Amino acid sequence: MNSIVITALSVGSILLLLFIYIRKKQATPRFSPFTENFLREPGETLRERREKLLEDLLDPVAMIIVLIGSIPFLVLTTKMPMNVILTGIVLLVFIYQLRKAKRILDSAIKIRLGLEGERVTGQELSLLMRDGAWVFHDLPYKYGNIDHVVIGAGGVFAVETKAVSKPASASTGRPEATVEYNGKSIKFPHMEISQPLDQARSHAKYLHQHIKEKLNIDTAVRPVVALPGWFVKWTGGSDVMVINPKRGHYLKKELSKNILTPGDVHVIAGHFESVARSVRPGSKRLDPNAAEHYDFWMNPRYKPPSVD
Repeated sequence: MNSIVITALSVGSILLLLFIYIRKKQATPRFSPFTENFLREPGETLRERREKLLEDLLDPVAMIIVLIGSIPFLVLTTKMPMNVILTGIVLLVFIYQLRKAKRILDSAIKIRLGLEGERVTGQELSLLMRDGAWVFHDLPYKYGNIDHVVIGAGGVFAVETKAVSKPASASTGRPEATVEYNGKSIKFPHMEISQPLDQARSHAKYLHQHIKEKLNIDTAVRPVVALPGWFVKWTGGSDVMVINPKRGHYLKKELSKNILTPGDVHVIAGHFESVARSVRPGSKRLDPNAAEHYDFWMNPRYKPPSVD
């Protein structure tokens, strides 16, 4: 009994010290050197979701450790048949927490592929800025988020990234690398999909309407699907471009056209920059009014702007 009391007091003391430390940090009279929010990076939404999943993973992992440690205690401190019953309950809870941890880990691994796909596409599209284009990433709006938006003299492009693993060739065992686009669907060696085409169209349609209503500029928005790492073979035409984003090759040609005036380009780009600049610097938490801006766990108390 004394050991249990001592353990409880020790845990309570640690939590109290942690609480005092966090409150002291919130009250520290220092200001961040960054006066503006950061621009959203490629895959910002997926990165945040993955970090949240990894944080959620701590709960079942901690519970598993506690359950493993409790089994010897139950066996040694309780008598038959109670120790058998309690141990059985602990094992059931252990299995439940183990399955929960596996689901979270599987989701985090799956998100990683999408995150890397958006990151590589974003990096390649950003090279278009050398030719005067504006490129923004992961713009949130009421139907989700638009992976990339490219703006230039050749118009506005809504880019949806689709990261797909390459299957091994049955004959050579080497990765398949070619995908066929017939204008209606995208045919990979191991599957055929059309959902990214519809998603890109939805993004483009919404952006067109948004730009028209908010900025009074009536310009078409071209839907684009980016397939990083794949060679795209076109066998049919469509309103949606399907490309490998390497060096922004295909978009570079489109951006060379004169569809928008320089003034319209800057108006549209300035508007989307205000939406893209929504990531608060972590050092903002040093501000003396941090308790008003962040909760106890240092999560921001604000909703970032979106394209609505």
